[in-house]
Amino acid sequence: MKRIKKLLVLSLAIFLCLPVVIYAASIGGAETQGKEKVGVGIDQEFVFGRDLKYQSGLEGLGNEIEIKNISRTMAKISYGLLDNLDIYTKLGTADAKVKGPGFIAKTNNALAWAIGAKGTYELTEDWFLGANVEYLRHRHSADFNFNGNDWGGKI
Repeated sequence: MKRIKKLLVLSLAIFLCLPVVIYAASIGGAETQGKEKVGVGIDQEFVFGRDLKYQSGLEGLGNEIEIKNISRTMAKISYGLLDNLDIYTKLGTADAKVKGPGFIAKTNNALAWAIGAKGTYELTEDWFLGANVEYLRHRHSADFNFNGNDWGGKI
């Protein structure tokens, strides 16, 4: 038993003292990872008060439907193509609360994913421009009762 404990402590010490090759992923700022560096992180997002574009199942309710809030939790992996250009992908889960005339419905948790690129351009020593382009997608189904009728649809 003592031998296993010594081996565990030695393994942990070696693991903690080795150089780390993965950096924290950049989050909201404009700074990029750097050339050939990999970053890993977790993003948590909350969105409030969005208009809803529905595809089916909610016809006849007009444009009075809105998203009250969306919660997204996603793991992010980014890679520095150049010193000032990163590409990244995100994978996680999202859910939403939808409000309409006479009802509030909560959607199911759904798979959320994104791909994107983030870059900077140095103008002067102290100033630079930054841009982040992202394609984000998640699709939900919702079931709720409205005026005594069961409704369902995809959001």
